[in-house]
Amino acid sequence: LTLAAGPPLTVDALALATGHTDRRPSPEAARLGAHAERWGLVHLPPGHAQERDTAGLPAGGHVVVRGMAMGFFDQLALLTEGRGGRFVAADAADGGTEVTATAARRAKGTGPLRYLPSGREPRLSVTSGRGVPYLARGQAPGTMPPGHTLSVLDATALARLTSAAPGSLSFRRAVWPLIAKEAGLAWYRTLVRYRPERVAMPADAFLDRYAATAYGSPPERALLAVAVPEPSDRFVPARIDRPLAGRVFGDPASLDAWMREWLADDLAQALRPETSPLKAAAAAVAAAKGPVRRIATSGVLDADSARDLAWFRSFGAHLASGPPASRIAELLALAEAGVVEFPGAGPVVLPAGGEERTPTGQGAGDEGVFVVRTASLPGRAITTRALVDAWLPATYLAHSADPLLRGLLRSGLGRAHRAGPAQDGEPTGALDVTLPELRVRDASGRPAADLFALGVPLEGLEWNTAIGARAGTDAPLFRQADQVAVGMLGALRPAAPS
Repeated sequence: LTLAAGPPLTVDALALATGHTDRRPSPEAARLGAHAERWGLVHLPPGHAQERDTAGLPAGGHVVVRGMAMGFFDQLALLTEGRGGRFVAADAADGGTEVTATAARRAKGTGPLRYLPSGREPRLSVTSGRGVPYLARGQAPGTMPPGHTLSVLDATALARLTSAAPGSLSFRRAVWPLIAKEAGLAWYRTLVRYRPERVAMPADAFLDRYAATAYGSPPERALLAVAVPEPSDRFVPARIDRPLAGRVFGDPASLDAWMREWLADDLAQALRPETSPLKAAAAAVAAAKGPVRRIATSGVLDADSARDLAWFRSFGAHLASGPPASRIAELLALAEAGVVEFPGAGPVVLPAGGEERTPTGQGAGDEGVFVVRTASLPGRAITTRALVDAWLPATYLAHSADPLLRGLLRSGLGRAHRAGPAQDGEPTGALDVTLPELRVRDASGRPAADLFALGVPLEGLEWNTAIGARAGTDAPLFRQADQVAVGMLGALRPAAPS
């Protein structure tokens, strides 16, 4: 194993647990980067927040940030608290008790916050495909979340699904309805318990009838129309996934007001998760991720399911893998302080300057800029000299810029995994390994005796490899690590006699 510095290492066994690695620029990133270089702009492509050079984002300057998932919150912290800003309790006078990021998370964000700027922050316009951040995780101070016991996508259902013929099941038709019914039951159980006045029939009768109907079927829709008269009380995954879909605002102030109300509502629900139908549904979706991973790796899903699995990974992350409530409290405080604004969903970024044209067909003058439009504010074009893409690059082996992974392919010690039982289909983006041993296959398909890989580099062969381990769930992450440890111990050469 050759390192950047120091002598090479000769080892008996090696495990690749490289996580997210650098990726070669996408065509869009290359185009935006070239435009930035030409006009002296700043474009920070996708990557780890703590590894970026943000010195080019000037104090008081306007910055557009794309992406509102977990990497976004890391970037936000570095550009605000990281530049000397402070959070204080909302009812504290100026100079009152400071609430550090650590203290806020220790307190689980139980109180509203106010942000005191340092003057060194940029002004941030924050947007993403959804236009809203990941939902806050439910967290009652001083307790561990109880989790969710699967009753629809349970062990019996999992055994039935994974015993199907290879490539015979559609995720959308065979698996998603079970997940949605699981989450819907959790939603309505919480609704009838804590808001019984919102349900127009006896709780037990309603829940029994709901459980007996297929998700999305006409009988289910008819039942909900009668039993849950107010549409906002119903479990609607599409509305949860894309709350800004179809919403158009006439001015930025109206959109900002909507966003602050949305953030405040999510924060309130996260701090009392036991009473929130939304957080109950989130716990159910989180519990379903393990079975989905086993279904995905069993080989029973058809080729079209890859797209649906990608959607579910995104939906599940938004609903059930979001930030602590304290991060949402901080974002709300930053919005109220005027440091952050929200242009909405579906951003489109175009380079403009000189002979290049803005989306309206007008020239941008002699100065190069990025022009940003969103679906939520169709009448507004935002121009900026600084663009930050606040997400980790997607994992795809052929596009990796990591010298270790590229060296494996170049030397023939590793190969790309391909779809299909005979691995004769399209590349999945994963490094090819044996299952369940996780031994890396060389260019000819032969598994190594002493080289293993686990986690993110296997995304495509496995599913949702970046998911963390949840207590009491027999987490795949731990099972993989144990499997690799066993294999590595078996690869050790006995010590030579002294």
